[in-house]
Amino acid sequence: MTVSALLSHLIATHQPLSGSGWQPQARPRAKAEAVEDVQGLLPRVAGRVEIAGGALMLLGVQTGLRVSELAALRGEDVTMGAGAHVRCYGKGRKERCTPLSRETADVVRAWMRTRDGRPQDPLFPSRGSLRCLSRSAIGRLVAKHASAASDRCPSLADKRPTPHTLRHTCDMRLLESGVDPPTIAL
Repeated sequence: MTVSALLSHLIATHQPLSGSGWQPQARPRAKAEAVEDVQGLLPRVAGRVEIAGGALMLLGVQTGLRVSELAALRGEDVTMGAGAHVRCYGKGRKERCTPLSRETADVVRAWMRTRDGRPQDPLFPSRGSLRCLSRSAIGRLVAKHASAASDRCPSLADKRPTPHTLRHTCDMRLLESGVDPPTIAL
């Protein structure tokens, strides 16, 4: 039997084909890092890289933006003051507007003063240029801070957080606070 015939049967009947040998596998439930793990990830040393890393990770945890959305943020996408928020276009050109907590807004504000860029410049530029950080560079930044944080937060020693882990952490926090899954999927 061809793969397309098997898929057609599954879609039509929602049942595995008898004798095909294929059985649906239970998918493991996504789990978020514990709150103390996420707080342990945040850099504690003042300085440009640490402020940038803290702002990037706080935005990732609080907003649930995809790594490509974080990389593409510009200074003009962030609104400070009363009602601080981040506005971006996500997957499917959906506009997302996410409010920022006071803590996140303070760290992002400090980073924006340090980066000293124009509104149309990337919020997180790569070193020595006006180009956005790449997805892999953001991944290395999260891994670097996770490695450094394993001394402060021993539970991080055997974990390998990624930028997508930050997104899942946001989603799980929303689920735990009672937000319905279709709303989170937006």
